Amino acid sequence: MRHTISLAALFALSAVTSESAMAAKGENPFRQIELRTDHVVADLSVINFFEPGVPTLVARGMAEDGSKLFSFFEIGTDGTTPAEPKLRVTVPEGVLFFDFGHVYDKDQESLLFFTSTGIQIYDLASGTAKPVASVSSIYKQSINPLFQNVNFAHDMNGDGLADIVVADFDGYHLLLNDGAGGYGTVQRLDMQTEMRLGGDTPRYSQFPVYSFDTNFDDKMDIVFLRDSDFVIFEGLDGGGFTSSPVIRPVGIDIVGNSFASQIASNERNQDQSDIAEERVTTLEDMNGDGIIDVVTRTDVAKGAFNRSTTNNFYYGRNEGGKLTFNSERSAGFTQNGFSADSRFIDFTDDGRTDFAGGAVSIGIGKIIGLLFSGSISINVNFFMQDGEGNFSKKPTFKKKVSVDFDLSSGQGSVPVVEMTDIDGDGAKDLLLGKGVETLRIFNGSNGGKKLFARRAIEVDVDLPKSGDLVSVADVNGDGKGDVLIHFDRLGSDGAGNKNRVILLLAK
Repeated sequence: MRHTISLAALFALSAVTSESAMAAKGENPFRQIELRTDHVVADLSVINFFEPGVPTLVARGMAEDGSKLFSFFEIGTDGTTPAEPKLRVTVPEGVLFFDFGHVYDKDQESLLFFTSTGIQIYDLASGTAKPVASVSSIYKQSINPLFQNVNFAHDMNGDGLADIVVADFDGYHLLLNDGAGGYGTVQRLDMQTEMRLGGDTPRYSQFPVYSFDTNFDDKMDIVFLRDSDFVIFEGLDGGGFTSSPVIRPVGIDIVGNSFASQIASNERNQDQSDIAEERVTTLEDMNGDGIIDVVTRTDVAKGAFNRSTTNNFYYGRNEGGKLTFNSERSAGFTQNGFSADSRFIDFTDDGRTDFAGGAVSIGIGKIIGLLFSGSISINVNFFMQDGEGNFSKKPTFKKKVSVDFDLSSGQGSVPVVEMTDIDGDGAKDLLLGKGVETLRIFNGSNGGKKLFARRAIEVDVDLPKSGDLVSVADVNGDGKGDVLIHFDRLGSDGAGNKNRVILLLAK
């Protein structure tokens, strides 16, 4: 049976087992409130829905009859909330997936639906879904049981309003927002989707699409990453984009993201004795200089158990009006063993992105130990980026933990791990679950020698078995991070919890 180790489990167990993770009886930093919906809750999010700049809690789920629902709650700055949601929206028939986007206002979001024939928007005034645009796509299925958020509403031209990019069989359709929430013109971008055959079944997939300035003319470009090339549709004076692309190599020796490139890579490496493949994971400004950077991950295998993972940072620069990267990395660090999970997050709010991740070195001894004891030793590592964009070879902060598994059932709890600024001091605080009844808070140091406090404040609260069901956001608009809790929609946390929501509002 296959077991996966999440970063949430590693962080949370590190709080339980580390000698430095001692509990402190401090003042509870939260006010706790509870909501009930009339449907199971699949996820929670916070958007400015009813008016600009005013947060709204959105609980998405499904009713007993199978209908898909959204419940919208407004939470007061003092934690007050009505017993019933301010609005409940039933998803129309034929909707495949949804997205939230800034259609009319930069500070207010709308609910958008994607169907096999086009885009719809939920109209607050009439309480109905209205057509936005008719557009064909590679999505033809009329029923989607895994109703989910798909990011099809992007701000492509930098005006703060949502544009729409849709993949079709003969290219991509671009629908630019006219500034008033209209999408009257559809432009076809000469960029092909990819067909992959699984037996005799065709599968169509699209390449990642981004928006950033590649030629430093202060206009955003539409950029697809295809293998080791950028496919660029340049921004035009007066708005809009070119229909035909400029192809520009990334300039880094990477394994491409197309199926053909993956096949070639796999055929080169049939065994596990000598593999070293570098793949792009992130295209963002990582060092805070306003220019897009490339982050890659290199997985190295020197046998079945001898593994390591290296994160490489290639910082972009302006070379003669072109976005350019050196073929050699600008910064990076290596974790020995199997990489368990990772995330990029700015710990100290200094505009530079840091890294947290887990890794485990597995040998015969550890496998035998796992079989006998049901536990395995894990390293959890934090790497901070300094003012020069460098990372130290060794983690800035780390913990060695023992992760336990129930090998008889194949099940286990994935405790909570999140980072948010609870006290408003500019430093991220670390939130870790301890079982399903306690949340631990390790305050961020905000420039101190240690990233987080040695002692934790413990808060008694019901938690789900899966830490993936806990998130953080500013629910009431006071500038502090709050905690959003819901429970397993299938009932593993108890049937009575399926429509239960708990909010921990920072005081």
